[in-house]
Amino acid sequence: MSGLTAIHSSAEQTAIPSVEQLPSQVGYAPGLGYSLAVLSVLCNAVAIHIFRRVLDVVPPYTLMPLNVAVGIPAFLLLAVLWRRRGWRAANLERLTPASMLRAMHTGGWQMALSFTIGGVGGLLYLVSLKHFGPDLSSFLGNGTVVILVLAGLYGRERLSALELATIAAIVVGAFTFSWRGGNLAWGALGLMALSCCGTAVKHLSVKYFSMDYGIGTMVAVNMTFMGLTGLVSGLVAGAHMLPPIGMMGLIVVGTLIGPVLGMTMLYGSYTLIGVSRGAPIDAMRPLAVLVISIVLGMADLGPLQLLGGLAMLIGSALLASQGTRKR
Repeated sequence: MSGLTAIHSSAEQTAIPSVEQLPSQVGYAPGLGYSLAVLSVLCNAVAIHIFRRVLDVVPPYTLMPLNVAVGIPAFLLLAVLWRRRGWRAANLERLTPASMLRAMHTGGWQMALSFTIGGVGGLLYLVSLKHFGPDLSSFLGNGTVVILVLAGLYGRERLSALELATIAAIVVGAFTFSWRGGNLAWGALGLMALSCCGTAVKHLSVKYFSMDYGIGTMVAVNMTFMGLTGLVSGLVAGAHMLPPIGMMGLIVVGTLIGPVLGMTMLYGSYTLIGVSRGAPIDAMRPLAVLVISIVLGMADLGPLQLLGGLAMLIGSALLASQGTRKR
């Protein structure tokens, strides 16, 4: 899905997305911070199911620019509200059309390339969501945290025995969760492995560029590049189509609930309680997706899949909670 998150691990940072080192801070407020983190998980889970319904009618590469058409104006309106209220959570008060243009201009080809790679990752997620459903795609999507941690090895970070065991448990859990009808869902595994790599590049890039432009501006810029990636992909495929009015309403609702409100609450929670507390909660997003599927009568899981899913949830939450790693 449209997962819009943070980026590049520097010499003194962990590979997990961090906004604790951004200039705008509002302090430690556990009650509100945890509430925002939980609400973010629920909002994003609902949005995933909405987008799965939309994808029955609208191609993935058409959905992405429509997300941008709804999401960017909504983010800019939220930024106006942030400035009027004097709020600083998630640096959203720094977002303006001028800040977006300035970031894209000075970021150059490095920003364009990294966010385009992230856009491809988002497109592949939507393809998986369309063909393999929300449960499998969401659980496999937690593999992004593994990619981020492994990326830290290039920064000469050292992984503990517990972290290596946790990564192994997540990988085994992914294969176990993907065992369907006596066969592995190789298509989903392949799509989501590539999607997680692209999403990890996006996270690293958002984090890196946010140091200069603020997380709010970079989330909006990233969303713009994701929309452009979908637009160009659809033009190349020659298969763009406008959705029916009713389906456009679902797109508007899903975009506002997930990519806009859900991600704003997530980054707001990070500034209130820190990434080490907020990220493990966000790692529970697939569980919320699964619960909604069960309520809707869409889930088709046996004991083996539940065991694999549990291993992935616990493992990704443990990895997401780690602080700076040893060198």
